Amino acid sequence: MKIYEGKRSQNEVAVTVDGKILSSRFDLWVYDFDGYEWGYGGSGALQLALAILADHLDDERKATAQCKLFALEVIAKLPRTGWKLTSAQIDKTLEALVLQSAK
Repeated sequence: MKIYEGKRSQNEVAVTVDGKILSSRFDLWVYDFDGYEWGYGGSGALQLALAILADHLDDERKATAQCKLFALEVIAKLPRTGWKLTSAQIDKTLEALVLQSAK
């Protein structure tokens, strides 16, 4: 099980997966050249959602397709001070989002 973690120090943010820096995945899409952010629904949150999903799903197409909803439902609601998400939590959330969109 992977653990994704976001930390904030002064005006900098860092996101890791299992203790290693998470790739921004600018190769897939650039929502924000400044990188990640969370706790709101803007471009930095979209970049973080894309990066997490691309790593977690290991499927660039699915990650790109699901990142906007994941950003709004998860990333925008993360505490600004810092957070942790497990791969199990991400799977559970994605399942709920798929069910919600099917209604």
